[in-house]
Amino acid sequence: MLENSCSIVKIKLRHISSLYLSAVFFMASASASVITVPTADKQATLNIVVDRPALNKLYAPAPVIVFAGGVFTDRDCITGSGNADGSSDNYFLFAMLAKRLTKLGFVVVRYDQRGINGNVFTCVKGEKQAINKYLAKCVDSNVRSMVTASNMHADYETVFNFARQLKDINVNTMYALGHSEGAVHISKLVEERRIKPVGIIFVAGVAESPATHIKWQTFDRFLEALFLADGDKDGVITNQEIHHIFLDKKSIFSTQITNLESIFMSPTGSWQLADLSTLRLKLEQQIYAPLFNNVNVKNADKVGALGTFETFDVTVASRAWILDRMNDRTPVANRLDKFPGAVIALFFSLDVQISVPKQLDAFNKSKIGRSKRFSTITFNGYGHTLGKLAYGGKVEQKAIDDVSTAIKVWSEKH
Repeated sequence: MLENSCSIVKIKLRHISSLYLSAVFFMASASASVITVPTADKQATLNIVVDRPALNKLYAPAPVIVFAGGVFTDRDCITGSGNADGSSDNYFLFAMLAKRLTKLGFVVVRYDQRGINGNVFTCVKGEKQAINKYLAKCVDSNVRSMVTASNMHADYETVFNFARQLKDINVNTMYALGHSEGAVHISKLVEERRIKPVGIIFVAGVAESPATHIKWQTFDRFLEALFLADGDKDGVITNQEIHHIFLDKKSIFSTQITNLESIFMSPTGSWQLADLSTLRLKLEQQIYAPLFNNVNVKNADKVGALGTFETFDVTVASRAWILDRMNDRTPVANRLDKFPGAVIALFFSLDVQISVPKQLDAFNKSKIGRSKRFSTITFNGYGHTLGKLAYGGKVEQKAIDDVSTAIKVWSEKH
């Protein structure tokens, strides 16, 4: 249920049988060269890819540094396992975005998070790996178990500074692009003046506080979805209707949570949609509280949060990564109050990983959101990963084109 970016990894938490953490498994670009740099703490390395536009001696291109949301992320963002024949066409969000942005004249910088090297398609060149072999060969669980918000910030800073040193770029027009939770980390670094982009691009980014957002992800979004499950529109959601929405393979209940149906069931057989306070309290006590207790442990920055990718165990990050989100009550948009540059927030109408109205409201209440330096666009018909599904699946080229064009037009105005 906790959102990162692309593929879904099920986090294994005590007392919770099936709490889903969306994490991302990305594929390396076949044509781009990989540059490996050490992390600031010298505990790991980061693989960086730079995509450049066609050479034009008349101008120095502006770099867009892409920061993915969440954890377990590498540079291309695979949004599904590929077609039945194993191909990977139109499933790579960041690779597709980079390709389009370079055609529009930008340099695009992307990277693998620490402890990850490629994915099942690219860990071994020319050979697709089985999941278990991929996790054994390409994922360093010891490194992953110590991933925190703090060293994610440091890695963001390392990649941004790396981009500053590139030849033949315009260092005065550097843009930080944050997808999903990536917006949280960018905003914190900007507030602390550790990175100084000329502009910030939110793509399905979080603008409310991480603490509020994680509660929405954990249970409030499911309460909102119950209204859509009221088939006869009588203002009452019955246990039978709840059962049906868990069976619906397209519903948020079946795609984001499993084996938690019993928690939603009413002891009287139904809930009044006009007052779901009792159910909300129940969900908070039986889903959110166990999650907090599980990650709120001694040395949480050294204790791994265990998940599963398909049927195989994987260490997603440290428990401190989740705990940081649960304790951060500052609205992300407010961290940009003193940012002198421009901000654009791009949202998608089908998104179920963030509440678009809540993010827009957070911006409306912020200093940056009320300034002329802020603009926003909501694209209809696309989900969190720029596909026609609310989450995951094939990336739509039209969405990539629309987003890239919006970025280009915006950048030329600021």
